[in-house]
Parts: sequence; structure tokens; C-alpha cells
Amino acid sequence: MALTVLVSLGVWQLDRKAWKEGLIATLEQRLSAPPVALPPPAEWPGSTAAGDEFLRVSMTAEFLIDREALVYTGGSTCAKLPAARVIGCSRRRASRAVRSSW
Repeated sequence: MALTVLVSLGVWQLDRKAWKEGLIATLEQRLSAPPVALPPPAEWPGSTAAGDEFLRVSMTAEFLIDREALVYTGGSTCAKLPAARVIGCSRRRASRAVRSSW
């Protein structure tokens, strides 16, 4: 019985290792790619984790400095800088987090 449990845990660890290696490879590939334009909001429902997770995007926005918030996250401070994304004549809210270890 104990041997069966140990073997199944070993197999689970090997599966987990393969999953993590795939995740790290995807992360490295996506973060090394140049940013792409942020798709319009109408396309957001079609986004998938497999196709868009860790995807670097670029957009034009105005930071709303008067609404900045500093958040302590257990060892570092994260400055939340809300922004209004300029889309034609309307503005959409976005957020940018800047991490700093102080």
C-alpha cells in the first residue's frame, strides 16, 4: 500500500515538473517577444489563457496621478497608478502596477 502511494506521488511530481517546464518556456517566449497593440475591447471575450497569457501589450493612456495608491505586499511596495486609456473620444480605465523594493 505504501509503495503504491509513493509511486503515485512520484508520478505526480514528474507530471508537475513537465507542466512547470512548459509554463516557464511559455513565459520566457512571451516576455521576450515585442509588445503588440492591445486589442479593442470587443475582442477581449475571445481571449484565452493559452493564446494570451503573459502576452506583452502596448497602449496609449493618461496616468491619473491624483488617484495613486501605495500597497504593501509583504516585502515590497506596489504603486498602483490608475490610467485612462484613450480610445477615440472616450476614455477607458486601465491600471499599471510599479513594484519597488524599499
